[in-house]
Amino acid sequence: MQMQNKSNANAHQKDMARMKYLVITTDLVTGERSAFYTDWFQADNHFNPDADMVVIDQTHHLVTFDGETWQDIEQDHL
Repeated sequence: MQMQNKSNANAHQKDMARMKYLVITTDLVTGERSAFYTDWFQADNHFNPDADMVVIDQTHHLVTFDGETWQDIEQDHL
């Protein structure tokens, strides 16, 4: 794992937040959960239900748990 100072880490986080999708998945072998940002996602080509995948469209504030149905992400009003 690469170590970053706080200012570099904050700049990196801002760059990643501009990407369209956040993909959360489970490694099929180890069971380890991980996440990554990407600008490209097509459910027909990229969604893997065996990997317990969740995809968040950060631009349109939508989430899919099955690769087919996109749901609105509710906003906390606290």
